[in-house]
Amino acid sequence: MSEVDLQTELDALKEELGTIRADLAELKGPMKNIAIALKENLAEALGSGLEKAKCTGKKAVEAVETTVEDKPLQSLLVAFGVGLLLGKLLDISNRR
Repeated sequence: MSEVDLQTELDALKEELGTIRADLAELKGPMKNIAIALKENLAEALGSGLEKAKCTGKKAVEAVETTVEDKPLQSLLVAFGVGLLLGKLLDISNRR
């Protein structure tokens, strides 16, 4: 290749690079708007999911409270059994 051919290719590459820079500058605005919209949608979805989780948790606590009030002895025995089982499981895992 001669020096003229290399210079011609270098000039063509510079021109393409300029075109790419212009295209990227043109896309910057729309991409920023898309990112902002995604951020807002994500924040809204997370807020909605958090509210659902709070509501579900509150209902579960109320259900447990009602069950304990209605059947205190049975609740006590179940809690004792669960505690005993967890104690055994933790004791076994500590022995290893």
